[in-house]
Amino acid sequence: MDSKNKSMIIPVAGGKGGTGKSFFTANLGIALTRLGYNVLVIDLDLGGSNLHSYLGVPNRFPGIGDYIKARSARFEELIIPTGIENLNFIPGDGQTPFMANIAYAQKLKLIRSIQKMQADYILLDLGAGSGYNTLDFFAVTRRGLMITTPDFPAIMNSMVFFKNFVLRRIERTVRRNLQAKEYLQSVFKLPMGEENIQVGKIFDDLAEISTELADKAKKECSRYQPLMIYNMVEQPDDMKAVSKIDSNLKNRLQLEVNHIGFIPYAKEAMASVRRREVFFPHYEKSPAARLIMLIAKRIVQIGQAHVENSTEIVLQDAKKYFRLNPDITR
Repeated sequence: MDSKNKSMIIPVAGGKGGTGKSFFTANLGIALTRLGYNVLVIDLDLGGSNLHSYLGVPNRFPGIGDYIKARSARFEELIIPTGIENLNFIPGDGQTPFMANIAYAQKLKLIRSIQKMQADYILLDLGAGSGYNTLDFFAVTRRGLMITTPDFPAIMNSMVFFKNFVLRRIERTVRRNLQAKEYLQSVFKLPMGEENIQVGKIFDDLAEISTELADKAKKECSRYQPLMIYNMVEQPDDMKAVSKIDSNLKNRLQLEVNHIGFIPYAKEAMASVRRREVFFPHYEKSPAARLIMLIAKRIVQIGQAHVENSTEIVLQDAKKYFRLNPDITR
């Protein structure tokens, strides 16, 4: 948080479903309250809201869908207590379903309302994948968080998310120039594996259309330094891809990502989900809970700063964890 004590907004995204995004968002919120902070968690997985189930809150309260539908409603009226001290919650679809495809004006209204909320930390549980709504919610702050599992499909989907995120930021910057917009639309269609998807080359191509536009696009993209964590890690080899991920993001997308932690696969986490109980209070001494707490402490510590050598730090975390817990297996 900055010197003016403004809320720190952290959107939490997942390149695909099944990465533990909502589970992590809920428990990161609880961990931050244990560190003495006031936290607001908001379910922005419109069309698939289920964050309430990880917080032990019944699904019977008005939510964002109702706020969008009822133009006279006040956003702060949606806040409900979770029963956990210093942790409040705003539901997603609430009592109004089919809200996945909201209009751009509605999205802007929603973003402005979120930015006015008062809390030390505001966590946004986004929808999986890289639809426009998710990309734009992720861009609300320079400190969005990506959670992935170490399996290849999840990692590739997270890379696709970041590719689409960067291109979306460039597109929003140059959208009033028809030639630049048409050029970007052609780039959007290229798969992540194509070697010619290089953001540096995109800036060069845009400079041929307009140097001013290219400079504005560079400045816009340089604002963002997302956080990244790895969930359901079962063995040290699962973390081998971290260095390659970091290299690809820097070299191909010119995106500086801060790798701030990992969470081991935990049977107790799966059990808490099946039993519909809040994980953190019941399993606070488990390895998964301790590492979520470590991530929360790092988020507080780094604030808006860039983490030097974050790849090496998270790899050392994993190495140490598995050395001290050699019998941990799925």
